[in-house]
Amino acid sequence: MNVETQATMQNFDAGLLCQLRRDADVYCLDLSRCKMAPLGDGRYVLTFDQPVVDIAQFCPGAPTQLTARSVGQAEGLMLLWCKRIQIGERQAVRTGTVGLDNMQINRTPITSVELDRYRARLKEAELQRKIARELVAEVEQRQQEANKVAAAELAARYPGSVAPARKAKTAPALELPAVHVKTTSTRGASK
Repeated sequence: MNVETQATMQNFDAGLLCQLRRDADVYCLDLSRCKMAPLGDGRYVLTFDQPVVDIAQFCPGAPTQLTARSVGQAEGLMLLWCKRIQIGERQAVRTGTVGLDNMQINRTPITSVELDRYRARLKEAELQRKIARELVAEVEQRQQEANKVAAAELAARYPGSVAPARKAKTAPALELPAVHVKTTSTRGASK
């Protein structure tokens, strides 16, 4: 069963809705990031805005759209998923930063300055990965060139004694040992 199906089947009683409303205030949720539209028969469709950053690590399975069977379920799903998605965004942006505790990370809305710093960190990390890939490729190429020079020097020093390189063999497939299977007779079978 996928997350969307599970979420649409969830029921929200008065106590849970009250708790989710309090959480919306405590976590400073931006509820305008979810749009609700009536479908008729008391059902609603909820459409969530795209997260501002990748939250797959912190909020896997976040829905983009849900269907609710009642107004209470629509409100509950909106509050529940807005909280999960926005906390996921806050955790993604703030993970690895210094000076914030979990409460500050989860409850304080993301500022544009934080978002800019986060994007700069991502850009810097991608640049470092690119440089590392290029460095590895350059080192491997230089090693191949050095190997060719060394092989040529060896062949010049000992003419006729150096054979051409062999082609690499593929590893043979592993053979599984034969296993004897003992047959059992069923009880009460006639002999």
